[in-house]
Amino acid sequence: MLKDKQIQINTSFSLFKLIERIILICIIIFLWNLYSKANNALKEKDNLIEASNAKLETWVDKDGRNMAKIAVLETSNIKALLSLETTNETIIDLQSLVKRNQSMLKKQGSASIIKAETKIDTFTNTIVTLDTNNFPIYTGFITNSWYSIKSVASKDTTKYELSTFSKLNLTIGLEKQGLFKKSKPYAMANDENPYTNIKDMRVYQVTLPKIKRLGIGVYGGYGLNYIPQNNNLNHGFQIGVGTVYNFINIK
Repeated sequence: MLKDKQIQINTSFSLFKLIERIILICIIIFLWNLYSKANNALKEKDNLIEASNAKLETWVDKDGRNMAKIAVLETSNIKALLSLETTNETIIDLQSLVKRNQSMLKKQGSASIIKAETKIDTFTNTIVTLDTNNFPIYTGFITNSWYSIKSVASKDTTKYELSTFSKLNLTIGLEKQGLFKKSKPYAMANDENPYTNIKDMRVYQVTLPKIKRLGIGVYGGYGLNYIPQNNNLNHGFQIGVGTVYNFINIK
């Protein structure tokens, strides 16, 4: 025959110890945040220097388009980019562009500098006419979907009219670096004009802020509440202030 066993639970409560532990947890969280910010700032600086030293990659794809790709300069705020010391002319131009438009790039956005060369080697028939003084006028004209050229030459002057047409594509995305390695931002561009080649480009974007899951805030829900005065547990809806960890963020 089983005998009843009496189970005793130590429900002693110390407000001082509770406050002491809460303060200790807050100090640990504060120090961890300082370490995380310093570590992230160091990684960001290293990535910025690495991207600033990147070389432009160019190639012709299967459709005959002239493609160009380069690593993106990325920071959490524009001050890091503006304080970057460099002799690269295109990056200096990009810094000036970002500085002029810094009000638009505080929390999110991007800026790009693309330098391209359009090279046309062609010919056309020469049309000869006479002006009012019977001097010959030499005229040439050629046009297609990507350029229009007209020249008019007289005995003492030659006039040129040149128009080129571009269709520039720019894509910014992440490129995988291999297994267990963090993807890096890259920019890829091309001009649909077959006579145009991209000679240099630099792209900057502001890093999206990371989602903060741990914090101090108001909480609410259903739970248990221990009352040491009468050694009872009450249950019901609760609301209060405390440390919160967000598993799911709803926008």
